[in-house]
Amino acid sequence: MRLTPTSKSPRRSAGLVSRRRTSLRAYLRRRWRAIGLVVVIALGALLVLALADRGHDPVWSASGSGSIGGLAVADHGEMVYSLVRDGNNVTRLEARTGSDGELLWASPVESPRARLATDGAGVVVATDLPRPFLTAFAPDGAVRYQRPLDGGLQALAADQGRVAVALQAAGEPVVIYENGTLVARYTFPALVEALALRSGHLAVATADDVVHLWRADDRLMLEERAPLGIRAMALSADGSSVVVGGIAPGSAGLLGAVAYYDATSLPARRWNATLSAAVSIIDVDRPATRVLAVTESRPTSEMVILRGVDGMREARYEIAGAVPHEQAGAERAAAISPDGQWLAARGIRAPVMVWRIGETDATWSFDDAGGTRIVFPKDRPSRFVTDGRFLATNEHDTLFYFALAGQPPVRHLGVLALSVALAVSVGGFGYVALGYWRLRRSVR
Repeated sequence: MRLTPTSKSPRRSAGLVSRRRTSLRAYLRRRWRAIGLVVVIALGALLVLALADRGHDPVWSASGSGSIGGLAVADHGEMVYSLVRDGNNVTRLEARTGSDGELLWASPVESPRARLATDGAGVVVATDLPRPFLTAFAPDGAVRYQRPLDGGLQALAADQGRVAVALQAAGEPVVIYENGTLVARYTFPALVEALALRSGHLAVATADDVVHLWRADDRLMLEERAPLGIRAMALSADGSSVVVGGIAPGSAGLLGAVAYYDATSLPARRWNATLSAAVSIIDVDRPATRVLAVTESRPTSEMVILRGVDGMREARYEIAGAVPHEQAGAERAAAISPDGQWLAARGIRAPVMVWRIGETDATWSFDDAGGTRIVFPKDRPSRFVTDGRFLATNEHDTLFYFALAGQPPVRHLGVLALSVALAVSVGGFGYVALGYWRLRRSVR
């Protein structure tokens, strides 16, 4: 007898259809367009981060059409002045605002060598042979006065309306102008190596290693031979303390040396300090309670902070390569802030580095190339200006105006890119996870 089935299989009789649960791999293949878009956005944001984040961002930067031949900043940082070199000649003076770097005016200069300094009433420029002149400009670019110089340019210093110019001429003279009027002239038996002018006090270091200091009333306060070969000098804000650095003989050969003079005490020389290599840069804070000495050691440069009261070592830092400087450290790529709280420096092969004095690690850095100068405003220690290049192959220099602490609010391209990358990554993961969870829940 033939049997006929009276019922269907249990699943079919229940009216249910069997569906396999989708695997995560299959789900990802179905959503490859959305996932690919998320990956592209995240990678793009990270690429922007890699290209834009060079470290601590400047308040502003301004690219020129030549190399920087000199740099000076107004006392409160409201103006930045630079000499621009084209080939072998300095061709113009440029003035920019300290707030945003806008170019306010430019004046032509024609000289193979020039120096500039701010004097509280504007900026002064001294040019070398064959046309040696001293020219003073107001902040708006108007010429305040212009005076011929009777010799080649050696050094320049300015402060509070007074200007000192050291000349290469008979008697190795230093001439003093006050608001354009010649008020004093000093002569020396040896070439002037370093020059400083603060609060009316004039400090001169000569090639025979003698330190001279005059008050504003022409009274000689100090004249003493230093126990070292002078290569750099700095003067306190009140003009009473002079610090010189250079080389001195030691038991193992020539060593670095620093001497501190206080013209208000007897004896005037307060202390000497010995360092491992020749000192090429000296700087002091406003009251000269901290002294920065930079040595010419290799392959790194040593930067030592000494206490003004006794010469004891307070801190030591290193930076790759030599720290650039000009004759007697008149312009240099290392400086201590006027309030004595910060050190800013850069090496020939190193980025801009900033330390809070007393801390071991650098507070921040900025990666560029080719800079040779760092300048703090005398009365605004929270800012400084440096020159450099975004790319080592770029033939034109750039000015960078930095705030020591904090980041300018509109300059966070790197942080913004990282935030976008993280947000897109988290959002993409959440989108995939939620979609897959909903699909799995719908299939039972």
